[in-house]
Amino acid sequence: MRAKRRTAALAAIDPDWNPGTPGWTVDWHRHYACLAQLLAEGARLTAIAPGVTRHGDDDGRRLAAGGRGAAAGGWPPNGGAGTG
Repeated sequence: MRAKRRTAALAAIDPDWNPGTPGWTVDWHRHYACLAQLLAEGARLTAIAPGVTRHGDDDGRRLAAGGRGAAAGGWPPNGGAGTG
């Protein structure tokens, strides 16, 4: 439900914003932002395992899904460049 509300709000701000095109949903972007914050604070990707949460979301689990690609909610979107 939250993702649908945020999608509508973002579409109202920027009509060209379309997370469906590359498969990166609002939910995916929320996890992306949380992982980016963890990395900016000095965390290493290898230390962000399932069970590492931020704002109630299991970002470690999302990171572990990375091998399935962005369309499946994986991380990182660019194959890991600049994330280590």
